[in-house]
Amino acid sequence: MKNYVDRWDSDVFENKEISKLIYDDVKKKLKVMPHPFHGWRSIPNQKYDTIFINEHGLRNKSFKDFDKEKKNCILLGGSVAWGFGASSNDFIPSNLIENFLKKKHDLHYNIINFAEQMHSSFEELQTFITIVDEIDPELVICLSGTNDINRGYADIFKITDLNIHQLNYFLNGHDLGLIREKNLFIKLFKTLLRNHRLKSKIDNSNYHYNKPIKSNIPFKLIQNKLIFMRNYYEEKNIKFFHFLQPDLITKKNLTNTEKKYYDWIEEDRKIYVKENLKIFEEKFFKNENPYKNSYFISLLDIFDKIEESIFFDKAHLGDKGNAIMSEVIADNIGEKIKE
Repeated sequence: MKNYVDRWDSDVFENKEISKLIYDDVKKKLKVMPHPFHGWRSIPNQKYDTIFINEHGLRNKSFKDFDKEKKNCILLGGSVAWGFGASSNDFIPSNLIENFLKKKHDLHYNIINFAEQMHSSFEELQTFITIVDEIDPELVICLSGTNDINRGYADIFKITDLNIHQLNYFLNGHDLGLIREKNLFIKLFKTLLRNHRLKSKIDNSNYHYNKPIKSNIPFKLIQNKLIFMRNYYEEKNIKFFHFLQPDLITKKNLTNTEKKYYDWIEEDRKIYVKENLKIFEEKFFKNENPYKNSYFISLLDIFDKIEESIFFDKAHLGDKGNAIMSEVIADNIGEKIKE
């Protein structure tokens, strides 16, 4: 067993006070509950030192503050797109991309952050289907990839015990899950789930990624999302950008801090991630794009020349990393839209 590496002690953060505030807000205070269509969402109207959740459960400004004269853009993705690790909503990707598009490319959008922690392509598709008509976007951005690989590695989405696998992943996954409400209902729910898990002899190690599972789940998750979304954005003339998010495992020039996290990751997991990222790039991001109004852009190499710490774990970024990534995203969008 490798020694635990505390990601919140990283030099990615300005100081320990900031990292503690972020940790307390996202891991102790933020309340997340199941959502009938999107899997799960933050409970609406939450405000902490580093996080603001609006009236719709989104890490975004209030809808009433959006400019009705601007076109709408939907941002989909997991915790990186949501802004896990940002010191405030000012430094989450949706706000940064919106500002870079305006200042550098004279493009004016309301970028609405529908990303959520632990969302994969599966939840991105569910979210897109249920919001696209109401939001009526001109632009859709997907910033993802890592959670699709996580799902494949954990062997989630098999037909056998699918519902229990998903519930267990949600309740007991990263950092003991997203639901942390200490009320009687949740305690009862967890107890019932735990009892069911024991009876059905589910291997709980899956949810902590302790062993590799060879599968094509990551590729299929993205492929199915694209197949379902394609007809809609082609018919509606929506411009669709899919960005493959950066990953610590493929970053060159790791700092001493980043190398600690890299060394802590299981070797089997590193192999699995690299294999799937290679598949993603070859299938979606390197070949000629056959889809109308769609663009596939890999961000795997954007931090290779950065000599300071960017990642504070295997996937997440601090404020500087978010700013660099968001500027690259905005530049790609600005360039493609003006072609």
